[in-house]
Amino acid sequence: MKKAFLFCLSFTLFFLHTEEASAQDSTLIRLHRADVSEYDATYAKAQRLIGDVMFEHQGAIMECDSAWLYEESNIMKAFGNVSITQGDSIFLNADRLIYKGDSNLAELFEDIKLRDKDMTLTTDYMKYDTRTKIATYFNGGKIVSSENNNVLTSKQGS
Repeated sequence: MKKAFLFCLSFTLFFLHTEEASAQDSTLIRLHRADVSEYDATYAKAQRLIGDVMFEHQGAIMECDSAWLYEESNIMKAFGNVSITQGDSIFLNADRLIYKGDSNLAELFEDIKLRDKDMTLTTDYMKYDTRTKIATYFNGGKIVSSENNNVLTSKQGS
């Protein structure tokens, strides 16, 4: 009886530990591919990634021409042809991106286009929460309706 109890306890502890490790891993920004990967241990303490770079974080796919991945702080900086895709409904493009995996917050810069099935928003600076799918822009934006080409311009919005 005592052996059966210890076995069950050991199995339960193992299962809980495995589940906890799995949950922790899902919060990390994962690198899927890059043509070139170099690690800078002295200055940046990050991976330098060049060419056809793709990341994934909790269902959001992020692609770019080059990036820095700071694994210790779970932050990624992307440059050139940056895109974020969530499912089949959210498509975001920009020139630069800073993404913080712990808060699911993307900060996008320059030539930004956010598209869904109903509209396209263009602006030059935006914060986007990949968890809530809420975008906030601060420096003016233009929204064009896909259905009837109505245009709305505003100084800021969410």
